[in-house]
Amino acid sequence: MEYTFYKYQANGNDFILIDNRKKVFKKNNTKLINKICDRKLGIGADGIILLEEDAFLDFKMTYINSDGSESGFCGNGSRCITHLSKILNITDGEIKFSAIDGNHIAKLNNDNTVSVSMNDINSTDFIKYDNKFKTTLINSGSPHLIFLVNDVYEIDIYNEVKIIKHDYNSINGGFNINFISINNKSFNMRTFERGVEDETLSCGSGVVAASCFLKFHKLCEKNSIKINMKGGELFTTIEQNNNIYNDIWLKGNVELVYVGNLKICWMIYLRKINISDFNYLKYIENSDEFNQFSLIKTKYSDSELKNFLFESLLPVSKTKQIRFVICEKSNDKRLGFVDLFNINFRKSTAGVSIIIDDSSNRCRGYGKLTLKKLIEYNTKALGINKFHCLIRKKNKASIKCFESVGFFKSLNRRKNNFFSYNFLMNNLCT
Repeated sequence: MEYTFYKYQANGNDFILIDNRKKVFKKNNTKLINKICDRKLGIGADGIILLEEDAFLDFKMTYINSDGSESGFCGNGSRCITHLSKILNITDGEIKFSAIDGNHIAKLNNDNTVSVSMNDINSTDFIKYDNKFKTTLINSGSPHLIFLVNDVYEIDIYNEVKIIKHDYNSINGGFNINFISINNKSFNMRTFERGVEDETLSCGSGVVAASCFLKFHKLCEKNSIKINMKGGELFTTIEQNNNIYNDIWLKGNVELVYVGNLKICWMIYLRKINISDFNYLKYIENSDEFNQFSLIKTKYSDSELKNFLFESLLPVSKTKQIRFVICEKSNDKRLGFVDLFNINFRKSTAGVSIIIDDSSNRCRGYGKLTLKKLIEYNTKALGINKFHCLIRKKNKASIKCFESVGFFKSLNRRKNNFFSYNFLMNNLCT
Protein backbone atom coordinates (compact mmCIF):
# COMPACT_ATOMS: atom_id res chain seq x y z
CA MET A 1 0.00 0.00 0.00
CA GLU A 2 1.32 3.43 -0.91
CA TYR A 3 0.47 6.74 0.75
CA THR A 4 1.48 10.23 -0.23
CA PHE A 5 2.94 11.83 2.87
CA TYR A 6 3.81 15.43 3.64
CA LYS A 7 6.67 16.13 6.03
CA TYR A 8 6.09 19.41 7.85
CA GLN A 9 7.86 21.34 10.52
CA ALA A 10 6.53 24.18 12.64
CA ASN A 11 9.30 25.87 14.62
CA GLY A 12 11.17 22.57 14.74
CA ASN A 13 8.12 20.54 15.79
CA ASP A 14 7.93 18.04 12.92
CA PHE A 15 5.09 15.83 11.70
CA ILE A 16 4.13 13.34 9.00
CA LEU A 17 0.80 14.42 7.48
CA ILE A 18 -1.41 12.01 5.51
CA ASP A 19 -4.65 12.70 3.64
CA ASN A 20 -6.87 10.03 5.22
CA ARG A 21 -10.28 11.10 3.92
CA LYS A 22 -10.71 7.64 2.36
CA LYS A 23 -9.83 5.99 5.72
CA VAL A 24 -7.06 3.85 4.31
CA PHE A 25 -4.47 4.51 7.03
CA LYS A 26 -4.88 2.32 10.12
CA LYS A 27 -4.69 4.50 13.23
CA ASN A 28 -4.43 1.54 15.61
CA ASN A 29 -1.26 0.08 14.08
CA THR A 30 1.09 1.23 16.84
CA LYS A 31 4.14 -0.61 15.51
CA LEU A 32 3.76 0.97 12.09
CA ILE A 33 3.40 4.46 13.58
CA ASN A 34 6.45 3.86 15.78
CA LYS A 35 8.50 2.86 12.76
CA ILE A 36 7.37 5.76 10.56
CA CYS A 37 8.24 8.27 13.31
CA ASP A 38 11.55 6.62 14.21
CA ARG A 39 14.37 8.97 13.23
CA LYS A 40 16.80 6.17 12.40
CA LEU A 41 14.55 3.37 11.12
CA GLY A 42 11.75 5.46 9.56
CA ILE A 43 11.06 8.94 8.23
CA GLY A 44 11.30 10.62 11.61
CA ALA A 45 8.73 12.86 13.28
CA ASP A 46 7.25 13.92 16.60
CA GLY A 47 3.94 12.47 15.48
CA ILE A 48 1.53 11.64 12.65
CA ILE A 49 -1.39 13.88 11.70
CA LEU A 50 -4.31 12.56 9.66
CA LEU A 51 -6.56 14.84 7.64
CA GLU A 52 -9.99 13.19 7.73
CA GLU A 53 -13.55 13.93 6.68
CA ASP A 54 -15.82 16.01 8.87
CA ALA A 55 -19.56 16.05 8.28
CA PHE A 56 -19.94 19.79 8.88
CA LEU A 57 -16.51 21.45 8.73
CA ASP A 58 -13.69 21.52 6.18
CA PHE A 59 -11.87 18.57 7.76
CA LYS A 60 -11.08 16.69 10.95
CA MET A 61 -7.61 16.65 12.46
CA THR A 62 -6.40 13.48 14.21
CA TYR A 63 -3.06 13.69 15.97
CA ILE A 64 -1.14 10.55 16.93
CA ASN A 65 2.03 10.64 19.02
CA SER A 66 5.15 8.86 17.85
CA ASP A 67 4.45 6.13 20.42
CA GLY A 68 1.10 5.39 18.74
CA SER A 69 -1.13 7.03 21.36
CA GLU A 70 -3.79 9.48 20.25
CA SER A 71 -3.00 12.69 22.04
CA GLY A 72 -4.68 15.94 22.92
CA PHE A 73 -4.75 18.96 20.67
CA CYS A 74 -1.49 19.89 18.95
CA GLY A 75 -1.17 23.61 18.24
CA ASN A 76 1.82 23.41 15.90
CA GLY A 77 0.37 20.39 14.14
CA SER A 78 -2.89 22.25 13.57
CA ARG A 79 -1.00 25.02 11.82
CA CYS A 80 0.70 22.44 9.56
CA ILE A 81 -2.55 20.75 8.62
CA THR A 82 -4.06 24.15 7.85
CA HIS A 83 -1.29 24.72 5.33
CA LEU A 84 -1.85 21.25 3.83
CA SER A 85 -5.59 21.86 3.48
CA LYS A 86 -4.78 24.78 1.19
CA ILE A 87 -2.47 22.62 -0.92
CA LEU A 88 -5.21 20.00 -1.24
CA ASN A 89 -7.69 22.73 -2.26
CA ILE A 90 -10.10 21.76 0.48
CA THR A 91 -11.15 25.36 1.02
CA ASP A 92 -10.41 28.79 -0.39
CA GLY A 93 -11.85 30.83 2.44
CA GLU A 94 -11.73 30.74 6.20
CA ILE A 95 -10.66 27.31 7.40
CA LYS A 96 -12.76 25.51 9.99
CA PHE A 97 -11.84 22.09 11.35
CA SER A 98 -12.52 19.77 14.26
CA ALA A 99 -10.03 18.15 16.60
CA ILE A 100 -10.09 16.10 19.78
CA ASP A 101 -10.78 19.20 21.90
CA GLY A 102 -13.49 20.73 19.68
CA ASN A 103 -13.71 23.06 16.68
CA HIS A 104 -11.10 25.56 15.51
CA ILE A 105 -10.62 28.35 12.99
CA ALA A 106 -7.34 28.85 11.11
CA LYS A 107 -5.92 31.24 8.56
CA LEU A 108 -2.82 31.71 6.43
CA ASN A 109 -1.20 35.10 6.90
CA ASN A 110 0.62 37.25 4.33
CA ASP A 111 3.93 36.86 6.19
CA ASN A 112 3.95 33.07 5.55
CA THR A 113 2.82 32.32 9.08
CA VAL A 114 -0.27 30.37 10.07
CA SER A 115 -2.64 31.31 12.89
CA VAL A 116 -5.07 28.97 14.62
CA SER A 117 -7.75 29.72 17.20
CA MET A 118 -7.60 27.94 20.55
CA ASN A 119 -10.48 27.09 22.83
CA ASP A 120 -11.33 29.26 25.81
CA ILE A 121 -9.50 28.42 29.02
CA ASN A 122 -10.98 28.94 32.50
CA SER A 123 -8.45 29.95 35.12
CA THR A 124 -10.61 28.30 37.81
CA ASP A 125 -9.54 24.99 36.24
CA PHE A 126 -5.86 25.73 36.85
CA ILE A 127 -4.22 23.59 39.50
CA LYS A 128 -1.55 25.48 41.48
CA TYR A 129 0.78 23.03 43.19
CA ASP A 130 3.45 25.29 44.62
CA ASN A 131 3.26 29.04 45.13
CA LYS A 132 6.98 29.35 45.70
CA PHE A 133 7.98 27.83 42.37
CA LYS A 134 4.72 28.73 40.66
CA THR A 135 4.03 25.17 39.51
CA THR A 136 0.73 25.13 37.66
CA LEU A 137 -1.23 22.58 35.59
CA ILE A 138 -3.12 24.15 32.68
CA ASN A 139 -5.12 22.32 30.01
CA SER A 140 -4.89 24.14 26.67
CA GLY A 141 -6.25 21.22 24.65
CA SER A 142 -3.48 19.10 26.15
CA PRO A 143 -2.47 19.10 29.84
CA HIS A 144 0.68 21.13 30.56
CA LEU A 145 2.52 21.22 33.87
CA ILE A 146 4.50 24.48 33.94
CA PHE A 147 7.49 25.36 36.13
CA LEU A 148 9.04 28.80 36.48
CA VAL A 149 12.84 28.45 36.64
CA ASN A 150 15.78 30.85 36.67
CA ASP A 151 17.18 29.80 33.29
CA VAL A 152 15.67 27.09 31.08
CA TYR A 153 18.97 26.53 29.30
CA GLU A 154 20.85 25.66 32.47
CA ILE A 155 18.58 22.86 33.72
CA ASP A 156 19.15 19.16 33.08
CA ILE A 157 15.74 18.62 31.52
CA TYR A 158 15.83 14.81 31.45
CA ASN A 159 16.80 14.51 35.10
CA GLU A 160 14.21 17.13 36.06
CA VAL A 161 11.50 15.30 34.10
CA LYS A 162 12.34 12.03 35.83
CA ILE A 163 11.86 13.63 39.25
CA ILE A 164 8.69 15.47 38.20
CA LYS A 165 7.03 12.37 36.77
CA HIS A 166 7.63 10.66 40.10
CA ASP A 167 6.37 13.57 42.19
CA TYR A 168 3.28 14.29 40.07
CA ASN A 169 2.34 10.75 38.99
CA SER A 170 -1.16 11.17 40.44
CA ILE A 171 -2.18 13.31 37.45
CA ASN A 172 -4.34 10.97 35.38
CA GLY A 173 -3.54 10.59 31.70
CA GLY A 174 -0.08 12.05 32.00
CA PHE A 175 1.03 15.56 31.10
CA ASN A 176 3.51 17.63 29.14
CA ILE A 177 6.26 19.27 31.18
CA ASN A 178 7.28 22.86 30.48
CA PHE A 179 10.01 25.02 31.94
CA ILE A 180 9.82 28.78 31.45
CA SER A 181 12.20 31.56 32.46
CA ILE A 182 12.16 35.35 32.20
CA ASN A 183 15.38 36.97 31.05
CA ASN A 184 15.53 40.68 30.20
CA LYS A 185 11.74 40.79 29.66
CA SER A 186 11.99 37.89 27.19
CA PHE A 187 10.24 34.56 27.79
CA ASN A 188 12.11 31.34 27.06
CA MET A 189 10.63 27.86 27.29
CA ARG A 190 11.52 24.18 26.88
CA THR A 191 9.00 21.35 26.66
CA PHE A 192 9.15 17.61 27.28
CA GLU A 193 6.17 16.07 25.47
CA ARG A 194 4.27 12.98 26.55
CA GLY A 195 3.85 10.41 23.78
CA VAL A 196 7.03 11.67 22.14
CA GLU A 197 8.81 11.07 25.45
CA ASP A 198 11.49 13.54 24.57
CA GLU A 199 12.16 17.25 24.45
CA THR A 200 10.68 18.83 21.34
CA LEU A 201 12.01 21.95 19.70
CA SER A 202 8.62 23.62 19.97
CA CYS A 203 5.12 23.04 21.37
CA GLY A 204 2.16 25.18 20.32
CA SER A 205 -0.35 24.15 22.98
CA GLY A 206 2.47 24.46 25.54
CA VAL A 207 3.12 28.07 24.49
CA VAL A 208 -0.61 28.84 24.85
CA ALA A 209 -0.62 27.28 28.33
CA ALA A 210 2.55 29.19 29.23
CA SER A 211 1.01 32.48 28.05
CA CYS A 212 -1.99 31.88 30.32
CA PHE A 213 0.45 30.97 33.11
CA LEU A 214 2.28 34.28 32.72
CA LYS A 215 -0.95 36.29 32.81
CA PHE A 216 -2.38 34.23 35.68
CA HIS A 217 0.68 34.89 37.86
CA LYS A 218 0.81 38.55 36.68
CA LEU A 219 4.22 38.05 35.13
CA CYS A 220 3.01 39.60 31.88
CA GLU A 221 0.24 42.16 31.45
CA LYS A 222 0.25 42.27 27.64
CA ASN A 223 -2.34 40.52 25.50
CA SER A 224 0.26 39.78 22.82
CA ILE A 225 3.04 37.48 24.02
CA LYS A 226 6.14 36.15 22.28
CA ILE A 227 7.77 33.00 23.66
CA ASN A 228 11.14 31.72 22.47
CA MET A 229 11.75 28.00 22.09
CA LYS A 230 14.69 26.12 20.63
CA GLY A 231 12.86 25.88 17.29
CA GLY A 232 12.06 29.59 17.09
CA GLU A 233 9.47 32.16 18.11
CA LEU A 234 5.77 31.53 18.71
CA PHE A 235 3.21 34.26 19.27
CA THR A 236 -0.07 34.28 21.18
CA THR A 237 -2.83 36.84 21.57
CA ILE A 238 -5.16 36.42 24.54
CA GLU A 239 -8.12 38.35 25.88
CA GLN A 240 -9.15 38.04 29.51
CA ASN A 241 -12.65 38.44 30.83
CA ASN A 242 -12.73 37.76 34.57
CA ASN A 243 -11.68 34.13 34.92
CA ILE A 244 -11.92 33.31 31.22
CA TYR A 245 -9.06 33.52 28.75
CA ASN A 246 -10.70 33.80 25.34
CA ASP A 247 -10.13 34.87 21.76
CA ILE A 248 -6.83 32.96 21.95
CA TRP A 249 -4.73 32.72 18.80
CA LEU A 250 -1.47 30.86 18.21
CA LYS A 251 0.76 32.12 15.40
CA GLY A 252 4.05 30.93 13.93
CA ASN A 253 5.96 29.70 10.90
CA VAL A 254 5.29 26.43 9.09
CA GLU A 255 7.33 24.76 6.38
CA LEU A 256 6.52 21.95 3.98
CA VAL A 257 9.80 20.06 4.12
CA TYR A 258 9.20 17.11 1.81
CA VAL A 259 6.52 15.30 -0.18
CA GLY A 260 7.03 11.60 -0.80
CA ASN A 261 5.44 8.20 -1.14
CA LEU A 262 5.30 5.88 1.81
CA LYS A 263 5.12 2.25 0.71
CA ILE A 264 3.92 0.04 3.53
CA CYS A 265 4.44 -3.68 3.28
CA TRP A 266 1.90 -5.17 5.66
CA MET A 267 3.41 -8.14 7.51
CA ILE A 268 1.21 -11.21 7.60
CA TYR A 269 1.51 -14.91 8.24
CA LEU A 270 -0.63 -17.93 7.41
CA ARG A 271 -1.61 -20.68 9.83
CA LYS A 272 -3.83 -23.69 9.44
CA ILE A 273 -7.38 -23.27 10.73
CA ASN A 274 -8.13 -24.90 14.08
CA ILE A 275 -10.99 -25.41 16.56
CA SER A 276 -10.49 -21.98 18.15
CA ASP A 277 -11.52 -20.39 14.84
CA PHE A 278 -15.08 -21.76 14.94
CA ASN A 279 -16.92 -18.49 15.62
CA TYR A 280 -14.81 -16.67 13.07
CA LEU A 281 -15.49 -19.40 10.51
CA LYS A 282 -19.23 -19.17 11.20
CA TYR A 283 -19.15 -15.39 10.76
CA ILE A 284 -17.37 -15.62 7.40
CA GLU A 285 -19.23 -18.56 5.90
CA ASN A 286 -22.70 -17.27 6.77
CA SER A 287 -22.13 -13.63 5.88
CA ASP A 288 -24.38 -12.26 3.12
CA GLU A 289 -21.68 -9.73 2.26
CA PHE A 290 -19.13 -12.41 1.45
CA ASN A 291 -21.47 -14.92 -0.15
CA GLN A 292 -22.51 -12.47 -2.85
CA PHE A 293 -19.17 -13.18 -4.52
CA SER A 294 -19.38 -16.97 -4.22
CA LEU A 295 -21.58 -19.84 -5.36
CA ILE A 296 -22.93 -20.38 -1.84
CA LYS A 297 -26.69 -19.85 -1.58
CA THR A 298 -27.51 -21.41 1.80
CA LYS A 299 -26.14 -20.89 5.29
CA TYR A 300 -24.17 -23.60 7.08
CA SER A 301 -25.35 -25.18 10.31
CA ASP A 302 -23.09 -25.41 13.34
CA SER A 303 -22.70 -29.16 12.88
CA GLU A 304 -21.63 -28.71 9.24
CA LEU A 305 -19.02 -26.14 10.22
CA LYS A 306 -17.73 -28.33 13.06
CA ASN A 307 -17.38 -31.25 10.65
CA PHE A 308 -15.43 -28.99 8.31
CA LEU A 309 -13.10 -28.00 11.15
CA PHE A 310 -12.50 -31.60 12.18
CA GLU A 311 -11.79 -32.57 8.58
CA SER A 312 -9.29 -29.72 8.39
CA LEU A 313 -7.22 -31.53 11.02
CA LEU A 314 -6.85 -34.57 8.76
CA PRO A 315 -3.87 -35.00 6.40
CA VAL A 316 -4.09 -33.01 3.18
CA SER A 317 -3.42 -36.22 1.23
CA LYS A 318 -6.86 -37.39 2.37
CA THR A 319 -8.91 -34.17 2.28
CA LYS A 320 -7.29 -32.67 -0.85
CA GLN A 321 -7.78 -29.20 0.64
CA ILE A 322 -6.22 -26.81 3.14
CA ARG A 323 -7.68 -23.69 4.76
CA PHE A 324 -5.32 -21.10 6.18
CA VAL A 325 -6.18 -18.20 8.47
CA ILE A 326 -4.59 -14.91 7.36
CA CYS A 327 -3.16 -13.13 10.41
CA GLU A 328 -1.50 -9.76 10.89
CA LYS A 329 1.97 -10.33 12.31
CA SER A 330 1.97 -7.29 14.62
CA ASN A 331 -1.03 -8.38 16.72
CA ASP A 332 -2.13 -11.84 15.50
CA LYS A 333 -5.44 -10.36 14.38
CA ARG A 334 -7.41 -12.53 11.94
CA LEU A 335 -7.82 -10.88 8.55
CA GLY A 336 -9.57 -13.61 6.57
CA PHE A 337 -9.15 -17.03 4.98
CA VAL A 338 -7.31 -18.46 2.00
CA ASP A 339 -8.09 -21.93 0.65
CA LEU A 340 -6.40 -24.53 -1.46
CA PHE A 341 -8.97 -26.99 -2.78
CA ASN A 342 -9.29 -29.77 -5.35
CA ILE A 343 -5.61 -30.50 -4.83
CA ASN A 344 -4.33 -32.95 -7.46
CA PHE A 345 -0.85 -34.11 -6.58
CA ARG A 346 -0.48 -36.10 -9.79
CA LYS A 347 -1.15 -33.04 -11.98
CA SER A 348 0.40 -30.59 -9.45
CA THR A 349 -2.73 -28.42 -9.55
CA ALA A 350 -5.02 -26.77 -6.97
CA GLY A 351 -7.82 -24.26 -6.78
CA VAL A 352 -7.41 -21.04 -4.77
CA SER A 353 -9.93 -18.78 -3.03
CA ILE A 354 -9.37 -15.88 -0.66
CA ILE A 355 -11.47 -13.57 1.44
CA ILE A 356 -10.50 -10.54 3.54
CA ASP A 357 -13.04 -10.06 6.28
CA ASP A 358 -13.37 -6.32 6.80
CA SER A 359 -13.72 -3.47 4.32
CA SER A 360 -11.12 -1.46 6.30
CA ASN A 361 -8.58 -4.22 5.62
CA ARG A 362 -9.20 -4.39 1.88
CA CYS A 363 -7.17 -2.59 -0.75
CA ARG A 364 -4.18 -2.61 1.60
CA GLY A 365 -2.13 -5.26 -0.17
CA TYR A 366 -3.10 -8.11 2.20
CA GLY A 367 -4.60 -10.16 -0.62
CA LYS A 368 -1.54 -9.89 -2.84
CA LEU A 369 0.80 -10.78 0.03
CA THR A 370 -1.38 -13.74 0.96
CA LEU A 371 -1.45 -15.16 -2.55
CA LYS A 372 2.29 -14.83 -2.97
CA LYS A 373 2.96 -16.54 0.38
CA LEU A 374 0.44 -19.29 -0.41
CA ILE A 375 1.80 -20.02 -3.87
CA GLU A 376 5.43 -19.95 -2.82
CA TYR A 377 4.80 -22.15 0.23
CA ASN A 378 2.73 -24.76 -1.54
CA THR A 379 5.09 -24.95 -4.47
CA LYS A 380 7.84 -25.93 -2.06
CA ALA A 381 5.83 -27.99 0.43
CA LEU A 382 3.33 -29.74 -1.86
CA GLY A 383 4.97 -29.54 -5.26
CA ILE A 384 2.01 -27.64 -6.75
CA ASN A 385 2.89 -25.25 -9.56
CA LYS A 386 -0.44 -24.68 -11.29
CA PHE A 387 -3.31 -22.83 -9.64
CA HIS A 388 -6.75 -21.78 -10.78
CA CYS A 389 -9.65 -19.76 -9.43
CA LEU A 390 -13.17 -18.62 -10.27
CA ILE A 391 -13.96 -14.94 -9.77
CA ARG A 392 -17.33 -13.30 -10.22
CA LYS A 393 -17.25 -10.75 -13.02
CA LYS A 394 -18.40 -7.88 -10.79
CA ASN A 395 -15.73 -8.57 -8.16
CA LYS A 396 -13.22 -6.20 -9.76
CA ALA A 397 -11.07 -5.85 -6.63
CA SER A 398 -10.49 -9.61 -6.49
CA ILE A 399 -9.72 -9.75 -10.23
CA LYS A 400 -7.14 -7.00 -9.79
CA CYS A 401 -5.58 -8.81 -6.82
CA PHE A 402 -5.19 -12.16 -8.62
CA GLU A 403 -3.89 -10.53 -11.78
CA SER A 404 -1.30 -8.59 -9.76
CA VAL A 405 0.52 -11.84 -8.84
CA GLY A 406 0.35 -13.40 -12.29
CA PHE A 407 -3.06 -15.05 -12.71
CA PHE A 408 -4.41 -14.72 -16.22
CA LYS A 409 -7.91 -15.17 -17.60
CA SER A 410 -8.61 -18.53 -19.22
CA LEU A 411 -9.89 -18.53 -22.78
CA ASN A 412 -13.57 -19.37 -23.36
CA ARG A 413 -14.26 -20.33 -19.78
CA ARG A 414 -17.10 -18.57 -18.04
CA LYS A 415 -19.67 -20.11 -15.74
CA ASN A 416 -22.55 -18.45 -13.90
CA ASN A 417 -21.04 -15.04 -14.49
CA PHE A 418 -17.66 -16.26 -13.18
CA PHE A 419 -14.36 -15.89 -14.97
CA SER A 420 -11.79 -18.66 -14.76
CA TYR A 421 -8.21 -17.64 -14.00
CA ASN A 422 -5.07 -19.75 -14.27
CA PHE A 423 -1.63 -19.37 -12.85
CA LEU A 424 1.72 -20.94 -13.72
CA MET A 425 4.74 -20.67 -11.44
CA ASN A 426 6.84 -18.79 -13.96
CA ASN A 427 4.27 -15.96 -13.87
CA LEU A 428 4.82 -15.16 -10.21
CA CYS A 429 5.60 -11.49 -9.71
CA THR A 430 8.46 -10.59 -7.39
